[in-house]
Amino acid sequence: MLCSNRILSLYFYLHTQFRVALVTYSLSFFLLLLSFLPLLVLCVMLSLVVYVLFRATMNMNMEYTPARFNGDIHIIC
Repeated sequence: MLCSNRILSLYFYLHTQFRVALVTYSLSFFLLLLSFLPLLVLCVMLSLVVYVLFRATMNMNMEYTPARFNGDIHIIC
């Protein structure tokens, strides 16, 4: 009986320690991800700015580039 109580006590102790470790590591992993969030937002905003500038320059190039059709020069709108 004494041996089974010790085994049961050890089981509950290890189970509690495992749960504490799991919560601790989960929280630290979440905080690590949270620390990379500003960098992720910065990269997304930078890529959006580059995309908008690229689209603006492409639209300007398409708008003001002369093209020849049947010997005539037309402005593409």
